[in-house]
Amino acid sequence: MSRFSYPAFPNSWFQVAWSDELAIGEVKPLHYFGRDLVAFRGEDSVVHVLDAHCPHLGANLAMGGKVVGNNVQCPFHGWCFDGEGKCTSIPYTTKIPHKAKVNNWPVREANGIITVYFHAAGKSPNFEIPVIKGDDGEDLIVHEKMKWRVHCRSRDLVENLVDPVHIKFLHGNTVIPEATFAWGDYSFDIHTIGKEIVGEQEIEGRTHFSIWGAGCLILNIWSEGQKLPFVTCNYMSPVDEEYVDFYMSLLSDKAVDETTKQIISSCSEKWKSGAEEDIIIWNHKISPERPILCEGDGPIMQFRRWYSQFFISELVDKDSFNIAEPVAVL
Repeated sequence: MSRFSYPAFPNSWFQVAWSDELAIGEVKPLHYFGRDLVAFRGEDSVVHVLDAHCPHLGANLAMGGKVVGNNVQCPFHGWCFDGEGKCTSIPYTTKIPHKAKVNNWPVREANGIITVYFHAAGKSPNFEIPVIKGDDGEDLIVHEKMKWRVHCRSRDLVENLVDPVHIKFLHGNTVIPEATFAWGDYSFDIHTIGKEIVGEQEIEGRTHFSIWGAGCLILNIWSEGQKLPFVTCNYMSPVDEEYVDFYMSLLSDKAVDETTKQIISSCSEKWKSGAEEDIIIWNHKISPERPILCEGDGPIMQFRRWYSQFFISELVDKDSFNIAEPVAVL
């Protein structure tokens, strides 16, 4: 019997690597959505992701394959494939079979993060994840990063965000934060206000979570009215029907001073500790289709109705959410 009452692979954007893991001319094996993939960065610096297996005799392009120009070359017989998955050359013939093609994946690269778009029916993306920029309008970059393999599915990880009660009992906060929710088509926003006792001092904190698609979280935090000098970007990327990769990136300006570096490093350790507390739960929980809820729980079922749009071909009617329009992203 499955632990989960919903499909493993939602239609959405998901992280598959960080930019610094794939240099120009490099090939990287990936495994997401229950299939083998190959990522490569051509001489033009553009990243491409294809299904991994050559249509000729089935070799894995990521296992010994190499970049030739802006193509990936199969290690078995030298067939070359471009970023669209089309075979561009075969070294021992000029006649290329017209069916010599592998599936290519929509790819985006921003903020030092490489994402691909999955759709169960192979449809094109119908929304984009926003590029995260600093106050100067420049793209933020990764300063700290962490990754965990979690024995769970993506929705359960995202569902944590609409469950403020667990913040007190699992993570040890002194109070349950007050949370407000604003739901949109492909994203929704959560604003929380909470207090924490640090030593003998009561510190007020405010957070703004933006959830995009089925597995992307963008988090901004204010402490005592001051915005922290970084943005957290998390992805919950399905590996197969049992596991997801939980990516966490702390982003800031390209040039930061020592004080900012220390803040990012300190918060990274705190985030790591909190994530590992969650992971113990995720690794062993089930996902009841009809949970028994009570007054004071977060909008669990409302969230699940919203999330269900990523398992079907068309957007769920917004009226069925019974929710408000989204607020502006801070």
